[in-house]
Parts: sequence; C-alpha cells; structure tokens
Amino acid sequence: MLLVGLIKGMSIFHFIFALAICLIPAYMAENRMRSGPAWFALSLILSPLICIIILFSLDTNSPDPEAAEKYAEVGRLKAEFVQLYNAHEAILSSHEYFHDTWKGATGIRAFSYEQLDAALRSAKEVIAASKNDAQQIEQL
Repeated sequence: MLLVGLIKGMSIFHFIFALAICLIPAYMAENRMRSGPAWFALSLILSPLICIIILFSLDTNSPDPEAAEKYAEVGRLKAEFVQLYNAHEAILSSHEYFHDTWKGATGIRAFSYEQLDAALRSAKEVIAASKNDAQQIEQL
C-alpha cells in the first residue's frame, strides 16, 4: 500500500510518516514474542491498522513454550554481551565485529541465539588472549 502511494505521488513527508506508523505493529509483535521485522513488512504490504487488529486478536503468549524460553535466553545473552563489552570496551571496541554486535544489542536489532552465543564466546576469547598478552609483557 505504501509503495503504491509513493509511486502515485505521495510526498516524501507522508511516506516517512507512514513508515513510522508501520513501526507500531512491529513493536507490538516484539512484545508478543513474534517477529517485529516480519510484522513491519506485513504492515507495509497490508496496512498498519489491519496488522494491529490481527495482533490484538492473537494470543499474547508465545505459541511454543520452547520459543519463549529461547527468546528469554537471547535476552539474557544480549544483556551479558553488553555488560561484557562495557566492562572491556578498551579491548573489544577496536574489533569492528564486536562493536557492531554491541551497537545492535543495545538497539532494536534482532539476533539469533547462535549469533549472540558465538559473539559472546569470541569476545571472551579475545579478552582472555589480551590478558595473557598483558601478563607476558609484565613478565619481561
């Protein structure tokens, strides 16, 4: 619907406003343990109002208890990574991978469990290697 409006001469202001309105169903979906980006895309195609009505009609709980547990685990990993990054920012900020992951983890970017777990393990390895290097330098 929005793309058709842009093609037919919708002003850029109205288009940006419509995109912002499409964030409402995405936010609601995230709070209901559903995919925010998917609902954002759906609201672009259908209508934000239709998506909001559909979201209100859906059960607020996750359809799968295992999915709810994994969602909570991703939140825990995200918090652990942010805490680790903040504690060792001098070491990790020089690596673009960790810095980008930190920016995403502190924002609204969606991560899979596997992505966060790998980033967390890699960050711990880099920190441990950095501490070993520092100890070897002190021994000299």
